[in-house]
Amino acid sequence: MSLTLSAKSYVNDVARGNDAFRYNGPANTSSFRDYVDLFRTPAVQNTAGTAKAKARYKLTRSATNGTVQLLTDGIMDTNISIPVGMASAEIDALINEYAAYMATAAFKTLVKAGTINQ
Repeated sequence: MSLTLSAKSYVNDVARGNDAFRYNGPANTSSFRDYVDLFRTPAVQNTAGTAKAKARYKLTRSATNGTVQLLTDGIMDTNISIPVGMASAEIDALINEYAAYMATAAFKTLVKAGTINQ
């Protein structure tokens, strides 16, 4: 199986059990990282009587620090926690709002300059 993100194909390379998968990107080598990790945690009942299913998306890509020319990793890591029984339409709305923010200039300013839009 593969993932297509921004016209790049990530190929399923490593399964670490049933709940963790790595997809290598086209630039991934032994010295340059370009991959997506997907994780899931099945819902577990807690003492409050509620359960949440969890998922995680982690994108890792190596880049050269222009100042000293050191290879280092840029990482974007998203953790998701959805209560069991949440309506599908509510989950879709949550995903859509999250994705919409990721596409804004405010998000890019937060990541690049550490500035929170107030």
